Amino acid sequence: MSGRTDGPGRGAGGAGPEREDGGRDHENDRPEREDGGRDHEGDGPGRKADGPGRKAGSPGSRGGAGREDASPGSEGDAPAPGSGRTHTLGLLYPPAGRGRHYTGMQLDFIGGVAEAATEYGYDLLLSPSGSENEPSFQRILAERRVDGLIVMEIRRDDDRVEHLAKAGFPFVTIGRNRRAEETGWVDLDFAGLSASCVQHLADLGHSRIAFVNRSQQLFESGYGFAHLALEGYTEATARLGFTPHAYLCDDDTAGGEATTRGPPRSSP
Repeated sequence: MSGRTDGPGRGAGGAGPEREDGGRDHENDRPEREDGGRDHEGDGPGRKADGPGRKAGSPGSRGGAGREDASPGSEGDAPAPGSGRTHTLGLLYPPAGRGRHYTGMQLDFIGGVAEAATEYGYDLLLSPSGSENEPSFQRILAERRVDGLIVMEIRRDDDRVEHLAKAGFPFVTIGRNRRAEETGWVDLDFAGLSASCVQHLADLGHSRIAFVNRSQQLFESGYGFAHLALEGYTEATARLGFTPHAYLCDDDTAGGEATTRGPPRSSP
């Protein structure tokens, strides 16, 4: 592992993410999606995370993060007239909650990105696009509404990443997929983390260890974290001679309660 990544920050302060209609959400409002819908905050408060991570790709590489000469400046560095710069960053972040609502943890992450962007004199445009075929994604690229994109909820085979890489549009992904060697990304070693958790519990004397994964919807869509973490868990239990018990769980309190009630009492 070659570095550390800090996880999602707390909610945004005075500057919320800018909407495509040009408005700015007030401090205590939830972010408004480009399609006009307002997402309800889910359960499961997010917290600032800190853990081992890897960072691959370099500025200016094909399909990676923006070039060094296009990096964010100070707040006083306003784009010159006719420069073609918007001083706006895009966040492609599909809702993970039930009914395509943003979870509490996602809202905290969005707020943290908005805060960080403001420190560098950038506004934030939020898009719920999870596919290259969604109108929001297509408008952002066709009209160059942003200077660069942060792409979330990465799938192992993600058409958004493919599209952006081919178009040469500046972007970075949080999470990695099969094109990790060609793109700029920041991610945790989820396989290593889940395997370490299994080993830790085994060292404490436990032999029946369950793994509660992300939702069935995200797992079946090929969400990278869900598959990498399961791989690490499965390999660790096999190495220790344990029987795996893996469960899919919705990203809210109700999902957690249903999962803990579901497994047989003989299971861990």
